[in-house]
Amino acid sequence: AAERFFAAAPDGVHAASSTKIILSSHHYDDVPSEDALADIHARCVAAGAHIVKIAATVRDITHVARLEKLLADTAGGAAEATIVLGMGEAGQVSRLLAAKFGSFLTFGALRAGAEVKEPKPQARSPKSLDPKATTP
Repeated sequence: AAERFFAAAPDGVHAASSTKIILSSHHYDDVPSEDALADIHARCVAAGAHIVKIAATVRDITHVARLEKLLADTAGGAAEATIVLGMGEAGQVSRLLAAKFGSFLTFGALRAGAEVKEPKPQARSPKSLDPKATTP
């Protein structure tokens, strides 16, 4: 689809524009292998992405490491930035620690019920995350 998008643009508009293109790849069954993730990322860059976004359903929390490795491996590469998002409950850690691992951005909901498709981490005060803290 990316190839058709770029082919439909008038000549020179992509190079002359300051608009950044995010190409997104979603994997609803599981997290692809490290090699597959690297290939997906490379294909998105080759298709014209400035920013690559890869979202995958995490069934085992250890698979988040594949997403984080992709961030490390692609840092300073051909794409201006990379976004990884672990979907599902086991993937929430990838969203909460997105900035620490170098993801360009993450998604979340400000309150319960505002989620688009699946539950996303909700913004709370740091004190509310501390199990030893007491509520006034």
